[in-house]
Amino acid sequence: MEMEQKIARILPELHRKNMNAIKTGDVKVFRETSTVLADARDYFHWQVVNCKDKTEAKTLIDNYDKYMAQYENEGLDSKTAIFYTGFFFALTNILTLRFQISGLPGEKLSYADFERSFKETKKYMKD
Repeated sequence: MEMEQKIARILPELHRKNMNAIKTGDVKVFRETSTVLADARDYFHWQVVNCKDKTEAKTLIDNYDKYMAQYENEGLDSKTAIFYTGFFFALTNILTLRFQISGLPGEKLSYADFERSFKETKKYMKD
């Protein structure tokens, strides 16, 4: 858990350094930050891929929710905060679908529920 928290904490700073290196053409910094940034993101990707059960998924979701709140409250520039909040939101959604973890009453989680619901959405989009 400690490693996970450290990685979550450094993601925005790595992202900022990487984007600045791209803007300024600083190849050395870009090379230094790109691999570490990719590995840091992949750490969380692999957590989701390797998640074994609903209990573990709920723990990951709780952690990801904390990171999203942390990024929103740290005073990060809005683009970085939105990017990483979205990153963890997407991972959370994958876990909730994979393990059928409902967060809201009436939430549609099964694929059959989604298909039924999406028929209505397609009707709405035709207008």
